[in-house]
Formats: sequence, C-alpha cells, structure tokens
Amino acid sequence: CAWRGGARQFVLPALTALAGAVCGLGAPLLHNRSIAGDWLQASARVKAEWGAAAGWSPFPVLHQFARSILYVPALPGQNKTELKLQLVRVALPIVAAALVVALVLAWWQRERIKSACAELAPAERFAGVAALFTCALFLLVYSSNPVGVQSWYTAHIMAPAFLLLCIGLRVARRSGLALATVLVAGNVGLFLATPPSYEPQVTARAQGLAFAQRVADGTLEGKAGWADAGIFGFYAGGRVINVDGLVNDEIAAYLPDRLPCYLLDKRIRYVASFGEAAESLLPLPAWSSFSSPLVVHGDDGTPVRMHEVDFARLEALAQCQD
Repeated sequence: CAWRGGARQFVLPALTALAGAVCGLGAPLLHNRSIAGDWLQASARVKAEWGAAAGWSPFPVLHQFARSILYVPALPGQNKTELKLQLVRVALPIVAAALVVALVLAWWQRERIKSACAELAPAERFAGVAALFTCALFLLVYSSNPVGVQSWYTAHIMAPAFLLLCIGLRVARRSGLALATVLVAGNVGLFLATPPSYEPQVTARAQGLAFAQRVADGTLEGKAGWADAGIFGFYAGGRVINVDGLVNDEIAAYLPDRLPCYLLDKRIRYVASFGEAAESLLPLPAWSSFSSPLVVHGDDGTPVRMHEVDFARLEALAQCQD
C-alpha cells in the first residue's frame, strides 16, 4: 500500500538516513575495537549470558512499547529480575492470545484498513512502514534477552511508536479522538495516583555513606566489590570494584559459573552481590560455600549487608582450581 501510493520517492532519503545511522554505529564499534580489542563492550557478552539462561520472550520488550505511550508505574519489589521472569511466564500466553485476536480483527476489517491507508499521504505511509519495521526489529532483537531490557531502552522506540500511534489514530478517525482522550486522561490519572518513588536511590545513598564511614575508620580493611558499585565507590573514594560485569570488562572471562574466582584473583574481601540477574540465572555456588554474612552499620544506624570472603575456601572450590 505504501509503495503503490508513491512512497518510493522517499527511498533515497531513507537510505541516506540509514547510511548515516550505520556510520554513527560504526564510530563506537571502531572505538571499542581500538581500546578493548573487541567490537562490542564486554557488557554485551555479560547480557548475552543472561539472555541464554533466561530464554526468549517478547514480554519485557512489549512492556517497553507500552511505556513509550503510557505512564507505567515502577515495578514493585526488591528483586526486579525474578519479577520480570514471573511476568514473562504469566503474561506470555496472554500476549500471544491478544496477538491472535488482533490479527483476526485486522483480517476482518482488511477492506476498511486498505481504504484508510489509501487516504494517507505517501510520506505518512512510508513513515508508517518504516516505523513498523523498526519496532518489529527491536522486538525480535531484544526478545532474545528479556532480563537485560532496561527502562531507558524505551528511548530507542519512542519516535516510531508515537508515529504508529498517530497514524493509527488518523485511520480510526472519530474513534481515534476518543482513544487519544482516554490515553491522555489515563496517563495523567496514573501519574497523579502513583507519583515517582526514589526510595531505592535514597537507600543506596544511605548505605553508601555508611559503608564509606566504616572504610574510613578501619572497620573494613581490604578491597570491596558491589554489583551497582557507583554510589558506594563515590563515597568510598573509588575503592569499590564493579562485579556484575556491566562496567568491568574483566568479569566476562569468568562467566558463567566462575564469578567467585574473580574475587579470589583480585583479593576482594567484601562483596554485596554479583547482581540480581547473575544470581537469579547463572549457575553460581552458594555464598555459604566461600563466605560468611557480615553486617556493618553507619553512624546513623543504617545497616549494610555484605559477605566476607574466605580466600582459603574459595581456593578449594572446583571452579577455581585452574
């Protein structure tokens, strides 16, 4: 429909934009190759391990599409990875059924859809096809790693998702205006009813300060590792090592089951966790097999829970014998 309506005139500008995008991607790839000796960041290999363990599912990506046009309150709970996996298991049959219903309705209304498509300008038709292709490709690529999909990935599909929504509202005509009104009112209502919460950031800051205080007074001596090490390292003067592998390229060589051996090789004595995804998905030995629980408190009483590593027990692990 888009091609027959004269949209072919937009192919050259689109190919030009595509060439620009390829050049834009080529720059960081070449930078990674020259600096780290690999085309991709090591974090990509870390997330690939998560994806291989979690399996294929489109639901977290569909959640991102929903976030691009709807205000979706933050997911509750401490372990977001396990919650995502539960949502995948529960929602996948529902999403599959909804897709089947949508396809049946589209086939039933195919003549009306063709008529509405013919009334669109060539530029709108071409942009709609391009946006649909972009969203479909995003869905296929990121469904291979449902756990690794993050909230900020929504930015990648914001423009094409909004474009498809606008075209859909135009095709729907008067009912589209009613739908747009419902979307706006629903978003405003949800935002007012569930305002943003910054409790995780506030808690992390308090724990980071408490940890730094115990490092400063000598209670904690030795290297420390954290999955989300930024705020702890900031307050502790950069003395905290990232151990989830997202900003530490060395971690990738220890995947999937030798992460504790990294603690041994780097002599990291205190560690909080390897991150929710790693501990939920990867075949790691139990913490009790090579460490003891440790709790320290800040000056204001804020508790910081971690593990104190026993290097002798670590050396005895089969994974660390090589």
